[in-house]
Amino acid sequence: MSNNVANIATSSTNKIGELIVLQLIYTFLREGSNSNRVSLVKITNEIQNNELIKRILNQKEKKLDIIDVLKMIKVIFPGDKEKTEIKDGLITFYNLNDKDIVNKINNKYKEYKEEMIKEIEDYDNKIIKLRGTSKVEDKREKLLRLYRDTVVNKLQGKNKILDEMYAVNQENKEIQEKINRIKGSTPKSVHELQLNIQICITECIMKNPIGSRGWEIGSQVQKEFDETVEFMRRALE
Repeated sequence: MSNNVANIATSSTNKIGELIVLQLIYTFLREGSNSNRVSLVKITNEIQNNELIKRILNQKEKKLDIIDVLKMIKVIFPGDKEKTEIKDGLITFYNLNDKDIVNKINNKYKEYKEEMIKEIEDYDNKIIKLRGTSKVEDKREKLLRLYRDTVVNKLQGKNKILDEMYAVNQENKEIQEKINRIKGSTPKSVHELQLNIQICITECIMKNPIGSRGWEIGSQVQKEFDETVEFMRRALE
């Protein structure tokens, strides 16, 4: 998202910069005694030092320099019909009159406005999509938590057998940690929850001697788990 904001900001600076350069060219050409020549240094100084222009272009970190101004002029006046010539820091415009510049200013403004509207609309649409995705994810997470709680409660039953499996595995800290994660974390999927529970039960059975209390509890939880999975499968059909 941050990249989209940066792209919009960069595009905005370029377009509004071209519009300002055009306006300055128009102003300086009308002010000067030579109607087709203007100083590049004068344009650049105005852009760098005029407080209003600085705010519009948001020139906090890097000011536009004379090279930037030249690049903009090439974009604004690309064709042979509007030939320009640079000499001794002055740029001379050929085949250009006031009406042409005014038309360019109006067209550039329209182009800038339409492009910005489109970019902002695209950005808004992306935000809406992200919000929509977020809502879907929130619902999915709630459903997975509900499924987890239902499975855990069904396993526990009246005898709190899952807690008992935790209690009989004092020496098997990994099993206890797995039980805590099953109870306390939201699974990424139903399959993941079932897999984690099955691994936990299997380890309990395998790590406790046959016939021991831990082995019996593990076997009992396995039976309860098989019935719970079948119950949940039918409930979700």
